[in-house]
Amino acid sequence: MKLLEARSLSKTFRRGKTLVRALDDVSFSLEEGERLAVVGESGSGKTTLARLLMGLEVPDAGEVHFEGRKVLDKSTRMDVETRRKFSVVFQDPYESLNPAKKVFDIVGFPLSVRGERPDSIREAVYSALREVKLVPPELFGSKYPTQLSGGQRQRVAIARAVIYRPKVLIADEPTTMIDASLKAEVLKLFLDLSSKYRMNLITVTHDFSVAPLISDRVIVMYRGRVVEEGPTRKVLKSPLHPYTQTLISAVPRLEGEIRLLARSDDLGDGRGCPFYSRCPIRVDKCKTEDPQVREVDGEKVRCFLA
Repeated sequence: MKLLEARSLSKTFRRGKTLVRALDDVSFSLEEGERLAVVGESGSGKTTLARLLMGLEVPDAGEVHFEGRKVLDKSTRMDVETRRKFSVVFQDPYESLNPAKKVFDIVGFPLSVRGERPDSIREAVYSALREVKLVPPELFGSKYPTQLSGGQRQRVAIARAVIYRPKVLIADEPTTMIDASLKAEVLKLFLDLSSKYRMNLITVTHDFSVAPLISDRVIVMYRGRVVEEGPTRKVLKSPLHPYTQTLISAVPRLEGEIRLLARSDDLGDGRGCPFYSRCPIRVDKCKTEDPQVREVDGEKVRCFLA
């Protein structure tokens, strides 16, 4: 059953006198119980897509469907009850937590705005802090974010995100701002909590090494488009699109050559493939014709030569 579906989403922002297309005809679906990773470089549209899925942005075109009904399009805003079924852990725990509030109030805020009783909020907050390994919860609940390490702040953000048991949990670059030594622990928290409470997990990341640890399926984005989609381990083992191959080749290894194509600022004239200026296997057709999504070996890919 399709829990969440994006249909031809497009979004453009204005920066001064320049129009920047953040999303360009993005479509995909999330099945009930599935974990999805959204991978791509900075500026590829990953976070914009996440904000649209939660109803924090309005698309210029396209629709978002949730639990079988349309919940967002250009003229339809997502209602409050639907939005409450989504939750997010932001990239930077130093910015996403109010430094003037104690941890107890930060974690319990989603329940307080729903009118829960104080004793119910206290029990739920302490339980959530235990689940993210901030123990004793009474001690951490009385602290301010400035008294915590980066890893502890991210755990607070996770506790706040899961305390009201959303249907969809979105993790936006959840390990970027914490030490590498803590990355595995934080990823395991996401996996354990999403399994325990049957939350669908969408992880937004530029790090392809994270994807196979935390997702069943992956979509790869480049300049606002989905260029490849398929089962995570299959895409990781046999990437079809040259851009996906580039991302995977950039994952650090103990041995072997790392290849990373030089980035070009040449955006072309808008007619051909957006990856043309960086592609090592391009042909003349790629410069003048825009490839469409097609299926190859059970994956979806936007490339003539895949």
